Amino acid sequence: MMRPQPVPDICELLIELFLKNATRVDFCLKLLCDDLQLNPDKLWKLCQDEFGQSPSDVLDWARAKAFLDIVKANPSIKLRRLGKQLGFRSESAFNEFAHRAFDATPKSAKLNARIAEQKAKGRYLGIQACYEALFERKESTISNAPTNQQRGRDVDK
Repeated sequence: MMRPQPVPDICELLIELFLKNATRVDFCLKLLCDDLQLNPDKLWKLCQDEFGQSPSDVLDWARAKAFLDIVKANPSIKLRRLGKQLGFRSESAFNEFAHRAFDATPKSAKLNARIAEQKAKGRYLGIQACYEALFERKESTISNAPTNQQRGRDVDK
């Protein structure tokens, strides 16, 4: 029988899967459940336990992060193209998402990206905190890895 993964691994896996799939048009929570071999109730409980929010909120967070990353990289992007890049099939779905994530229209969120980012961080506080902790853990692992020069010194001694 397979042992369950430690909670931080599950947390990291969830965040990576949501970020990776956030811009896919065909992505839905049912597909995520199938990929993780979880029933929807178990996914909901995991998200509540880890982030204090629902799986739909985690997906909105991932899309909000992608929205802000795209706008920062390309401030002149057209809203229609931005919506398509985020995986929205309709303008109304894109507008609903922006209102949930940023409490603003897509146009307003794009024009005021810094304010939109603060609103999203406040709305998705638990998810953002977990993401930042994982990011910091990865950064410290990379910075604590010995360089080739340090490895050579250890061998020479």
